[in-house]
Amino acid sequence: MVAASSPDILLAGGLHDPNLQSIHKVALSRALSVLDLRHGPNHEPELVWDLQKQTLIVNGIQVRPRSAFTRWNVFQSQSVTGPSGRDDAWHGAITAYLHLNSQINWLNRDMSSMTSLKVPMLAQAKAVGLEIPQTQITNNMLDYQARPFDFTAKPICGGSQTICLSNTISELPDHEWIKPSPAIIQTKLSDPEYRAFLIQDRLFVFEIGSGHLDYRGDQNASIKLLPPSKVPEDVAAKLRKLTRRLRVDFCTCQFKINRETGNWVFLELNNAPMFAAFDEFCSAQISNAIVDSLCIDTAGIDQRDPMSQLLQLRGIDRRCPD
Repeated sequence: MVAASSPDILLAGGLHDPNLQSIHKVALSRALSVLDLRHGPNHEPELVWDLQKQTLIVNGIQVRPRSAFTRWNVFQSQSVTGPSGRDDAWHGAITAYLHLNSQINWLNRDMSSMTSLKVPMLAQAKAVGLEIPQTQITNNMLDYQARPFDFTAKPICGGSQTICLSNTISELPDHEWIKPSPAIIQTKLSDPEYRAFLIQDRLFVFEIGSGHLDYRGDQNASIKLLPPSKVPEDVAAKLRKLTRRLRVDFCTCQFKINRETGNWVFLELNNAPMFAAFDEFCSAQISNAIVDSLCIDTAGIDQRDPMSQLLQLRGIDRRCPD
């Protein structure tokens, strides 16, 4: 075993995750050192974490990472062989290590557990002044039978796309349609859809044009980055208030339009969003902003960037957009 090293970024998750690939590419382009703990069908790093000695050894080298970016592997290969639960084991081991090593800069370390729950997030958004759709959590579809096309249904715990309520009712067997599983029923809103990425205080908002209720099912959906002047100032301010309240460093928030008022309406927050597809429409600004946040130490100064130190001394925080 050689002497300990201090890589700039620990990267963990699926080897074929395009979001991690984007972070890896940006980090290397900026001459940052990466501790690559991604795993895949034919790639398994060797990991030894000794709790008594408080050491982490990867492939025979003791390491002390400065920062970390992790994702649970949602891109598992169907050809993977070996024990089931491998992704859970890797994710559990790395996140446990990070939780016990608070000196490592890790986005969303202290975020509220509510950020993983759709219904409490709607209530939190409403509490900071964001508009939310008319919402019920119910398994009684009788009230909606007359106007199913005016409402949408989504699972309470996520895991599938939003659909029109008429589809839900039509797909239920006759003897079950009155009492299906509880779901989130909301007023159907108008396009376009907006995705707002927040990395610390930096905000990137994309407009999505699609003929589908959920654009993820539309390969012809259009995506464009909005200039800051096109984002309502009150929405941006309330979003930042929401993320600070919930101690979220990195997330995306989804909005659609109230067809009667034209207002932006908050739909949900995702604390582990996919962003690689959006990076293609903004020259990887999201990945660069993530790397910026990871490489700023606890004093707020990027030790590898002399310009960052100069700006800090002048009282300028480069994490915030102009």
